[in-house]
Amino acid sequence: MMRVLFNSKRVFGISLKKVGSGSARIKFYNDTKKAFTDQASMEFKYNYALCKLGTKRDKAGEQTLSSQDTRFVIEQGNGAQHDFQIKANNSTDFSGLKWEPTSKGSSAARLGKATVELVIRAMEDHGLSFDKANTSYPRSALKSLLR
Repeated sequence: MMRVLFNSKRVFGISLKKVGSGSARIKFYNDTKKAFTDQASMEFKYNYALCKLGTKRDKAGEQTLSSQDTRFVIEQGNGAQHDFQIKANNSTDFSGLKWEPTSKGSSAARLGKATVELVIRAMEDHGLSFDKANTSYPRSALKSLLR
């Protein structure tokens, strides 16, 4: 249904980004019939995950995480690579997560951000679960060990 509405130019999704200087323009991505029907490009292979978990001292001298970032990289059937960044919605507080993919070689993200609900629904479709409540997770190494 959405493809029909898109093809008839009655509806389309937008993502607003400042990419370089100059005037704004509209550019469509993933809008061709080939993008929807190329089954080889719909198969993905897991390449690797990266979670640095370094530490640093905060202003009060306390040891804290230097990065809340986790990444995993997948390769599409057509050879394109996608780097998914998973990080907190708020870098200074204990908060929920956001998933943001970027295609390798692209200077600007063209894949959009995935809402937590959409990611959880996709996981459930594959028999996986995820508790999105940040209160369900330990806030310190000690609390993590005591779980």
